[in-house]
Amino acid sequence: MKPYYETDGGKLYHGDCLDVMQKLIDEGVRVDSVITDPPYGMNFQSNHRKEKHLKIENDTSLDWLPKSLVLMNQLLNINSHLYIFCSWHNIEVFKKEIQKYSL
Repeated sequence: MKPYYETDGGKLYHGDCLDVMQKLIDEGVRVDSVITDPPYGMNFQSNHRKEKHLKIENDTSLDWLPKSLVLMNQLLNINSHLYIFCSWHNIEVFKKEIQKYSL
């Protein structure tokens, strides 16, 4: 899989995290960190600006979370880093699910 951006210090991939991680795993790639800003599972729509934005696509559930953590667990090296952006609205769900895996 071709990186979106690459330097001597690392590679950046852009896309649906489930697809990207599965392709990297299939290629035998292991990584030192995963940084993801997935849907928050809260059907979010910003109302704090003059210009109203559409709701975030695919932000109605956290059904993707268990599968993504399985893939992250397969992809990450030992003693690596995982950063998942989430909202305080569902932080307990994220914490509970993350604790199920040896990440």
